[in-house]
Amino acid sequence: MIHAQDELSLQRLLGTSNLPEPLLDEVEICTLMYHRDGGSGPLGSLALIAMLRRMRLGPTEAPRSEVKTDWQSLPQDGSVHVKAHYFGDWLDGVFLGFVEHGTLAIRINGDGVIRECRPDIVRYVETRELREAIEDPVPASAAAGRLAENPPAPTEDAVEDDEECVNDDATDPLGEDDI
Repeated sequence: MIHAQDELSLQRLLGTSNLPEPLLDEVEICTLMYHRDGGSGPLGSLALIAMLRRMRLGPTEAPRSEVKTDWQSLPQDGSVHVKAHYFGDWLDGVFLGFVEHGTLAIRINGDGVIRECRPDIVRYVETRELREAIEDPVPASAAAGRLAENPPAPTEDAVEDDEECVNDDATDPLGEDDI
């Protein structure tokens, strides 16, 4: 029998939900021995890590970026679009600068929290790729046709002075003499 917490820990440690049969057998034997000795509950992360190392098992390697990004040369104002590997998926965000020990400050789109990410889990997204990913919902020709049909209202600069709006009594703009 494998404790549910140990199973979840193993899945997180190995990065997969498909645990190998020899590992499950080993965990079951260790849990049985632990409980016979008076222990109760899960084996815990330290025991599981030691077991995985003894069996020469570990997490699958994350794919390495082919291109090294020089983060120092990029603006740190939120204008650089990135993809960060967070919550098990590649999420869109922006690069805000550096935190500590070479980690990057990344704000994931739709998340108000600034995340601290290692550079190896962040990918620079060129603006060309970003433009291709965002489709223009209104083609330029359709927008030009609508503009010709409904011209914009004139702005304040375009409005001529109206006689009703002009204040000829500049000496008493607030009407203080009437008090």
